[in-house]
Amino acid sequence: MALKIATLINLDTRLIIPVNENNFNETVKRAKKSIVSIEKANTLLNYNPLSFDEGIKKCFS
Repeated sequence: MALKIATLINLDTRLIIPVNENNFNETVKRAKKSIVSIEKANTLLNYNPLSFDEGIKKCFS
């Protein structure tokens, strides 16, 4: 995610140091992937969120 953001806003990606879950000392196991459905918001509220890229560009423009 950090690399994607840096690329989108033209920052030097060489300054980002990759890490993974082994770099963090957590006592609780976390799900590798968790997803929250926004289907109800789409249907009832006509909610159409921005894509990740669009949201980042909007935040930094």
